[in-house]
Amino acid sequence: MEDIDRNFINTIIEKLKERLGRNLTKEEFNVFTLQRSLLAYEMILDFISDNKESAKEIELYVRKVIEENK
Repeated sequence: MEDIDRNFINTIIEKLKERLGRNLTKEEFNVFTLQRSLLAYEMILDFISDNKESAKEIELYVRKVIEENK
């Protein structure tokens, strides 16, 4: 994995933990550590970093991403 992938993935995982107020489940961790395009990383990070989104909305988003990646 390239450094840029690793950096985005680490940032996304840390931001999700912060926004959700908990550690990620194994399934959540596995889905959000998949390699993606740079645009996908940026879109994920933009959404979960948006302070207008509530923790509940982030939870719904996480479930949606998991369903799409099953």
